Amino acid sequence: MSDAPTPPPLLDMALDQRPDGAVVVRPKGEIDLLTAPSFAAGMTGAIDGGARLVVVDLDQVSFFGSAGVAGLARAAERADQAGTGFRLVVGASMASRVLEISGLSQVLELRPTVEAALAG
Repeated sequence: MSDAPTPPPLLDMALDQRPDGAVVVRPKGEIDLLTAPSFAAGMTGAIDGGARLVVVDLDQVSFFGSAGVAGLARAAERADQAGTGFRLVVGASMASRVLEISGLSQVLELRPTVEAALAG
């Protein structure tokens, strides 16, 4: 048996269900091919759960790969079909540049803070 510490998970997901019907999805860590399914499940779970608004806070994302971009695009489409609002918080995170390069920053609603995303 090894005494080596367990490495931290590559991605932690927190869901903040608010009384007003909004859900804030807060991934922390790396979003890549391995972790993108958990990231997508958090977003789609909030959408399918009847949230009126889903806010995805990418401020604590340290790596944001193409699988994460694809997951965001699918979740945004699903939210649109469900009539659910869908906003991203990018602030100064590295995800901001990835969204700009991918073109998603032109079609998704981006806000600088969670408070701004919740306000509209």
